Amino acid sequence: MNTRNIIKSFICCICLFSLFSCASPPRRISSTDQSDDFFLADLPGIQLEPVMLLCAKGTSSVASVEVNSMFYPRTGNLQLRAKTGTNNFQVIFSYEDRKALYEDMQKYVTLLQSNKLPDRAPAKTNAFSTGKADISWGVLGYGYDAKGLYYTNYEYLEEDKPYFSLTFNPSRNTEGDTWSPLTIIYFSPSQIQDVYDIMSLEVIKQQVDEKTRQVFEY
Repeated sequence: MNTRNIIKSFICCICLFSLFSCASPPRRISSTDQSDDFFLADLPGIQLEPVMLLCAKGTSSVASVEVNSMFYPRTGNLQLRAKTGTNNFQVIFSYEDRKALYEDMQKYVTLLQSNKLPDRAPAKTNAFSTGKADISWGVLGYGYDAKGLYYTNYEYLEEDKPYFSLTFNPSRNTEGDTWSPLTIIYFSPSQIQDVYDIMSLEVIKQQVDEKTRQVFEY
């Protein structure tokens, strides 16, 4: 073999070595062992069953709305969406947020059963608790975002019928001077049970386990 052929062979070997050394590693299924305490599975969002609730926006009267929910197994967050009048409204609750919210609902049910809910105007000063959650809103989609302030209370919508109330006070958009509309969502005792049957962590875990089996079963 002459010198020119030896050089060509050497260059070819170098190119092949470079090609294989730069090749992507083999694909592997993502591990479900995550550091996030609220990680349940490596799955996209799971659509939950919608619920019908009562809602008031600003000074408008109370009207029925359909609330659609999506659970995200990778973060443990629950997204709620509803169209209130001309506005789309979205809120995202973490697991800790939902735990505190349901504890307030239990307080309300206990007081209701004991006839200890006097008819008075609900306000932040006499609320069960207060909190913050990521909210989005807009007429066309969800063009505005804010860290929404909310409080839980109860309100008499009819005589002898106090409803649990979740009030989102107006909050300023993170990038501007646009404010979210005052939004109040109401829950009757039976609706609280309906929501729990759909959105409780125990029920959601069953759906996550089934989805995980469908995806990863070999």
